[in-house]
Amino acid sequence: MDGQRLVMPREADETSMIHLEERSVQSRSGEGDPRRDSRRGGFTLIELLIVVVIIGILATIALPQFDDVRQRAFNSAMLSDLRSASYAIEEYFSDNFALPDENQLINAGFAFTPGVSFRTFSIRDGNDPDKARVHIHIEHDGSLHYYHYEYPGTSTPEKRWK
Repeated sequence: MDGQRLVMPREADETSMIHLEERSVQSRSGEGDPRRDSRRGGFTLIELLIVVVIIGILATIALPQFDDVRQRAFNSAMLSDLRSASYAIEEYFSDNFALPDENQLINAGFAFTPGVSFRTFSIRDGNDPDKARVHIHIEHDGSLHYYHYEYPGTSTPEKRWK
C-alpha cells in the first residue's frame, strides 16, 4: 500500500474512510503487528548461539596455555624449595658433621612453599660417612612432575614424571 492512493466508492461515508486511513497508517508503522512487537524485545537464538560458540573457541585456545603456565610455576616452586633444602642440608652438615633426617631439616628452619612437600627423604649408606647421601624427591600438589636430588652427588635436580 505504500505510495498508492486509496480509491473509495462515492457512496462510502466519512467514518469508513477514517477507519481505512487508520489501518493503513498502522500497517506502515508496524503498530498492532504481533510479529514486529516480539522482535524488538531481545536477541535471537542464532545470535546467542554465535556468542556461545565464540566464547567456546576462545576458552579452548586459552585453557591449555593457562595450564602450561601453572605447571611451570609449580615446577619453579619445587626447584626453589629443593635449592633451599640443599642449602639447609649443607648448613646442617657443616654445623653437626652429620646428614639431617627430614625432621631435623624442618626443625633447623627449612620451610616449604605452600603445596610443596617431600615425596621421599632418605639417607642412604648412613653408617659410612664417606658414602652417605641424602636422597630427596620433592613434589607439588598440582604438578605432574617431581624432582629427584641427591646430596652430595648430582649437581642439578632431575625432573621426573609422577
